[in-house]
Amino acid sequence: MKKRNLLFIVLLFIIPNLIFSATRTVTDNGDSGEGTLRDAISDASDDDEIVFELSTGNETITLSSQLSIDKSLKIDGSNTLGSGTTVTVKVTNPGTSTYRVFYISGSGKTVQISDMTIQGGYLAGGVGGCILV
Repeated sequence: MKKRNLLFIVLLFIIPNLIFSATRTVTDNGDSGEGTLRDAISDASDDDEIVFELSTGNETITLSSQLSIDKSLKIDGSNTLGSGTTVTVKVTNPGTSTYRVFYISGSGKTVQISDMTIQGGYLAGGVGGCILV
């Protein structure tokens, strides 16, 4: 009886995560379009994970405008599905850019970014730079 209850409790916490969260895979280092980081962020739902499958020499993503995130996400830039080289996300003109790399909004939202290099970004009034929350 106790084993059955324990199994039920474990499944109660595991199954919703399996059903409702998804893994989005970035396969294109372009700024927009299918398979890009911008597309993955747009298509993602709360608690989804974004991973990368970028080939050798394509691990840098150069943005022409900021990436806006208004949901809870995990973004893993380790690129283990691709070349294994950590992903770099940067702005078009570091040092003279007029936008940030990431803008994170939404009350109570958590964005976890790991194994990623973030370069450039606009610092307005001493706030932001690469990431503004």
